[in-house]
Amino acid sequence: MRVAYLFQNDFRIQNNELVAKALAEVLSKANSEDIGLDFVIVKPKNFNSVDELGFPIWANPKKKVFFQALESLSEEIQMLNLNFYFFNDIIELNNYFQQRNTKLLFVAASPFSYENEYRSIISSDIKIVSQVNNLLIEPDNLNFLFDSFTSFTKFKKAVEKSQWPIKIHNSSSLSLDQFKVDALKSKNKASEIVLESSNLVSTQITSDLKSQTRRVLDWSQENLKDLKNVEVAFDLKGDRKTALTHLQTYLWDKKHIQHYKQTRNGMIEFYDSSKFSMWLAWGVLSPVEIFQEILAFEDKYKPNSSTYWLKLELLWRDYFKWMADNCGDLLFMPRGLSEEYIEPELSPINTKLFNNWCEGKTRNSFINANMIELKTSGFMSNRGRQNVASYLVHELNLSWLWGAKWFESQLIDYDPASNYGNWQYVSGVGGWGDHKFDYDWQSQTYDPDQKYQKIWL
Repeated sequence: MRVAYLFQNDFRIQNNELVAKALAEVLSKANSEDIGLDFVIVKPKNFNSVDELGFPIWANPKKKVFFQALESLSEEIQMLNLNFYFFNDIIELNNYFQQRNTKLLFVAASPFSYENEYRSIISSDIKIVSQVNNLLIEPDNLNFLFDSFTSFTKFKKAVEKSQWPIKIHNSSSLSLDQFKVDALKSKNKASEIVLESSNLVSTQITSDLKSQTRRVLDWSQENLKDLKNVEVAFDLKGDRKTALTHLQTYLWDKKHIQHYKQTRNGMIEFYDSSKFSMWLAWGVLSPVEIFQEILAFEDKYKPNSSTYWLKLELLWRDYFKWMADNCGDLLFMPRGLSEEYIEPELSPINTKLFNNWCEGKTRNSFINANMIELKTSGFMSNRGRQNVASYLVHELNLSWLWGAKWFESQLIDYDPASNYGNWQYVSGVGGWGDHKFDYDWQSQTYDPDQKYQKIWL
């Protein structure tokens, strides 16, 4: 029997509770039966697709970060001498499972139908173990605290009243080294299966299946060669080693967290904001890892408004995920959470206005600079995102959904809940009222000397 783990935007082994459960399941039965573990991933369904609005759904900077994260994850798994394969679709994956006699599948839970398609295709004799895997607050506590939609302020007050009921990572949780040592201690045939070489596919696999089975490491490295010259904001890299180094540098070495609240609206410097969002979006870092480091920092240097504010940013992320869990695919519908919404027509005039917005060719230079930065580098500051979203919806009177889709295609830190939730927030279809910005005031306040605009225009 084999156990499988399907990755879905939780690209880490360490501090991944569901991975630990999968590893523990294999170890618990290693002495009693033939058992093995495969890590797998399915190529995103829309990976090479073009949106109905005419643009690729995956821009190159986003692809580059994705493959960097996968390459890093592959190397972590390789330390265990375990398999990590990718498949073009769920049907291929299910065929593999049948050939390998897979009976147990671990996969992170998702509220979205497109991330749950595997459930209708995977054979019914495979048991699926699923749980929410990238939250700060314990899922059970979320359900306990909130039983209906509410504002972020009420959400925050409830969390603080409950003294931040987060999922603490236990330092004694199963780690890579522990798993490898424990597996090596197993003397029977099961240990050989558990430690099966990641360079080989079992000889029991049919020749047809062998041709469909590819290592993720090979897939990642091949694509990274093609994307070598693609620019990414601040030369950011999606791997876990870089993420952990940045966490150490931002908090402990340079202590930028101490003035985060004062610099977070900056639009130029790397350390204006934390830049954790990219690694959080792909699951390379967990929010609990970051939160625990903040608590440790506060314990040593004492809390201030900036350390508190960064914790609130992590909480905003949870809020949108909780909202997504409650509304599911409504998050992607034109009306969103509102009762009524008339989506603007996709007319030639509106299409031209939208394309000009995407290309940074509007009548507002502040908006244009932000849009050019996004298309060039895959990143835009939070201040910029709020402004360009407001401009699209309230100035050009175009669909918020078009803007959300454009962001989805371009952002290296794209997260479905945060992206679509924030767009609904700005547009007013999320039930919070309209949020229209004064773009001249914003430009004068946050780019008074036009240094930012001069970089990108």
